[in-house]
Amino acid sequence: MTDIEDFSKATLGFDIGSYDGGVAQAYLDLGVKELVCVEPNPYTYYRLFNRFTDNNNVHLVDKLVSSSIDTDVVFFSSTRHPQISTVSKKFVTDSRYSNEIDENTVPFEWDHTHRVDTTTIDTLIEKYNTPQFIKIDTVGDECNTFLGLTKLHTNTTIMFKVRGEFLTDTHKCIQYLHDLGYNKFGLIGGDRVGDVPGRYHDVESFTSKLKQAFITPNNKFLGTIFTKHENK
Repeated sequence: MTDIEDFSKATLGFDIGSYDGGVAQAYLDLGVKELVCVEPNPYTYYRLFNRFTDNNNVHLVDKLVSSSIDTDVVFFSSTRHPQISTVSKKFVTDSRYSNEIDENTVPFEWDHTHRVDTTTIDTLIEKYNTPQFIKIDTVGDECNTFLGLTKLHTNTTIMFKVRGEFLTDTHKCIQYLHDLGYNKFGLIGGDRVGDVPGRYHDVESFTSKLKQAFITPNNKFLGTIFTKHENK
């Protein structure tokens, strides 16, 4: 299965950056048979654990997915806005949330640090098998996440966030994945579970379209890139 057009056909998916399990639940509701959910934030992992602890089709991993296996890595969390917790110092200082307030005038801030262990996509695949899809939302650290994937899996579709203020990093991710052998790319606006690109492009066409769409950084845009391998 190289196309994620019908999630009900997926026997295994990875949800990397699971937060509280809302997205994972949406995948299960669409018919995904089995999920590996990975979440490093201890506060949101607790909520994830409570949601799925009795579900034998959901495997929970309380680690950060990164470029290598390590321990004692600094992770920044936000008590009031846990969805923006991250290992990326750049995200803390340069993202759309830095020095801003939410709709209730509550400032976005990273008020806690934790020490977390890391794993890699390769390690997860070795343990749980090759998934039909990998969804990645590591809040600004996607490039490091991909470095822990070192080979092409021809039947796996990968989905990851694109944020307008970090397009340079997005292009690095695209190039790395293309070098592995992923050769078709598509984009949706937002990140709604179940939405898929209307069409896919080769890497040259796709990166050109991104550059044309974002001549200057646009820190309001949020989307999801899909990539897969197609035999030529």
